Amino acid sequence: MATVKRFEDLISWRKAREFVRVIYSLTKNKGFSKDFSLKDQIQRSAVSTMVNQAEGFTRGTKIELINYFFIEVQKLIQSFIDKVKKGSLSGIQHKVVVKKSKIEEFLEKHGFKISKD
Repeated sequence: MATVKRFEDLISWRKAREFVRVIYSLTKNKGFSKDFSLKDQIQRSAVSTMVNQAEGFTRGTKIELINYFFIEVQKLIQSFIDKVKKGSLSGIQHKVVVKKSKIEEFLEKHGFKISKD
């Protein structure tokens, strides 16, 4: 196994970078152009994944690197929970089935399983 010397060599960082490109592409759509706050939050969230990996990598210890990953995941989950609580829809009965989005295609392409529940 090769030693990773730069954070840019991390597979997770490279996938996060690809993810950011997809997010920026998706948020250029008309639906996001009217909601600047949501667009900004989604873009910053995607970018922070890359930034936290880079910052954690430069800290020099495994524990600090893992801590940076944990902080990012915790923030994303809490933000999602807050948005769900503030939303007007309540439950799966409001789910709209649409064809696969670019994000779904990206996730499937990179081995992530998408639940169809």
